[in-house]
Amino acid sequence: MGSLGTSTCQPERVDIFFYNQIYDMKTLFSTLVLYVISLSGSAQIQPYTFAVSSNFSYSRNDFESTNAAVPGDYTTKFLLIEPKLGFFISKRFSVGGTFSYVWNNTSGSLIGGRDITNKSIGRGVFVKYYQPIVKNFYAIAGLDFSWTKHWNEYTSFDPFSGSTVTFEEEITNTILQRGLGLAYFINKNISIELMGEYFTVVGGDKTTFYTPESRLLFSLGFQIYLFERSE
Repeated sequence: MGSLGTSTCQPERVDIFFYNQIYDMKTLFSTLVLYVISLSGSAQIQPYTFAVSSNFSYSRNDFESTNAAVPGDYTTKFLLIEPKLGFFISKRFSVGGTFSYVWNNTSGSLIGGRDITNKSIGRGVFVKYYQPIVKNFYAIAGLDFSWTKHWNEYTSFDPFSGSTVTFEEEITNTILQRGLGLAYFINKNISIELMGEYFTVVGGDKTTFYTPESRLLFSLGFQIYLFERSE
């Protein structure tokens, strides 16, 4: 399950995702709200409609310790791209397939000068429920089930050999994704969605690198309807 680098010793368990935080999109969302409120028109979801969509999330977090006894810092970067193809089987329910790409990296002196990178691709199925709230606004509840393949890489400096040691592994697992969000229809064919989703690992391979069983993620996306819809 994966290959080792220049050393045969196993790395200590390091939380690749220990830096998981609620990704701050307040500024972007506030700008979006001010824009969409200025738009007019009324949209109504119609059954038997295909739609393509994509969610996007990016975050960078720079942390510096204020504890004199434990000095140091680290930097965290995270990227998610998640395109989807859905079909509305009714005015409220959409089902379909999804593809995802995730890249994240953490490095810094607070984690012993290590560099930890995870890349993954996944494919899965989803169901979404849309509930109208006010004009052009819908509340969303979603459920995704996906199969994901991860490539983990862990690099650190070995003071005994004086060289950089790299460990790699490749694993697969299954992920359950539950989310709530808000959709705004700019016009009858395009909507913008803000989602908060909770990811849980429900099965798959064991990993040398410690990966948490759950995490929370916020993302911004859009949806385009492929066929004409009535207002």
